[in-house]
Amino acid sequence: MTHGFDSTGRHFDAAGNLTDWWTANDSEEFEAFTNKLVAQFDRCEALPGVPVNGKLTVTENTADLGGVTLALHALQEALAEQAASDLLDGYSPEARFFIAWAQLWMSKERPEVLRLMISADPHPPSAFRATGPLVNLDAFFTTFAIQPGDAMWRDKEDRVEIW
Repeated sequence: MTHGFDSTGRHFDAAGNLTDWWTANDSEEFEAFTNKLVAQFDRCEALPGVPVNGKLTVTENTADLGGVTLALHALQEALAEQAASDLLDGYSPEARFFIAWAQLWMSKERPEVLRLMISADPHPPSAFRATGPLVNLDAFFTTFAIQPGDAMWRDKEDRVEIW
């Protein structure tokens, strides 16, 4: 859904006609947000010395961040309507949400496949799809009590919020 509102979807109007419906200011602001995502993913190493190409994967990274953000908001709205959110197997609904997101991307690739993906695939490797969007969500840090110094910690000013 978020692809309809990203740097690719911006070129098509509601009827599917090839029309850039963004203002110049919209484009500049969106690019500033996505440049932060590019930088985040450029720091991820798929293999030792082989970083993810954040520029190549930016559209998918943006869509993943948008999708998980929307889904989290939907969960939070649904939970607000319930009397109580009980733990299940020791996990809150939010923790189960994040765990399910990560499980969605479980896969194992050979090094040769990772090298090919990094060079040509606009989708980042699954391990980074599992974690990449989550380190931008305040609720992720709260849910798992992630603190400065922890491996997945991101300072508030380094987190990207697009939608």
